[in-house]
Amino acid sequence: TYTDLITVWPKPQAHFIWTPEFASVIKPVLTFTDMTINGVPFYWTFGDGDSSSVANPTHRFSTADTFYVQLISISVQGCLDTVVYPIDILEEWTFYAPTAFSPDNDTKNDSFWAFAHGIKETGFYFAVYDRWGEVIWETTKYSKLTEQSEKWDGRAKNHNIVQVGTYTWLAKFKDFRGNDHEKTGAVTVV
Repeated sequence: TYTDLITVWPKPQAHFIWTPEFASVIKPVLTFTDMTINGVPFYWTFGDGDSSSVANPTHRFSTADTFYVQLISISVQGCLDTVVYPIDILEEWTFYAPTAFSPDNDTKNDSFWAFAHGIKETGFYFAVYDRWGEVIWETTKYSKLTEQSEKWDGRAKNHNIVQVGTYTWLAKFKDFRGNDHEKTGAVTVV
């Protein structure tokens, strides 16, 4: 008979956490903290072509996307374990509407529309009101491409150019996460 002793070492259990829990293109820097049991961090890949051998690295993501961050941990005996977590770097929404325009057909500032980023094209509503609160123009058409968005040309529903003055507007939309938003403002026709 042949007898031999075999030593079985505990396998490392790779694990990590990151802060902040939610990141965006405006706050794209994450700090990764190794939480490996029975081992130490050996190598990180961040899913964007960058990597690190620092124990608890900080990393800046340059675009909004889902990145698969991988940690390879090693035990003192040389055993390896790998863990991968998806991390979402989210878009941020912005919304801006000019405060004045001049619908005089001089090809400069002849129409009024909103500029936005990070909002859904569906579920969009934009309306302009006169001083009595009557809707004089409205649209549900919004495009990320400004030239494809429907614009107000300064005409009321009767197709006549409105008088010089201040008009209020209302915008309702959903951001890319599906949260509802409502913005109001004023625009001056000059």
